[in-house]
Amino acid sequence: MDGEEGERHPEHGAKIALRLFGPVYSDMVLFHSRNYAGLWDTQPSKLYWADKLSLIYEPWWLYLPRAWASGELFEYREKAAMAGFIPLTENHRTWFAWIKEDLVKQVKKHQGMAMVNPVGI
Repeated sequence: MDGEEGERHPEHGAKIALRLFGPVYSDMVLFHSRNYAGLWDTQPSKLYWADKLSLIYEPWWLYLPRAWASGELFEYREKAAMAGFIPLTENHRTWFAWIKEDLVKQVKKHQGMAMVNPVGI
């Protein structure tokens, strides 16, 4: 999701949400990305963690082909390896199991913390 196109990925969904549900939900979709919210100097919406956690319910056989086709699989794996979390030599399924486990740890770490919400939902 690097690059201008990746950074601006919330805009299309926000336009759809605006037409279907109005400005409050449009903002929720627009600011679900921490990077995009940072461009506007605001906090991510409540949709941020829901977006992240949706991955833990997705089976590997659905996620991995989709992530491979979009190119995000290689980007995310490279970032994890560069940060020292999991080497690139591990297979995709091992990486996917690790990322799911890591997401659960992150949510537990942030449980109880107020999630700032710029759109009041």
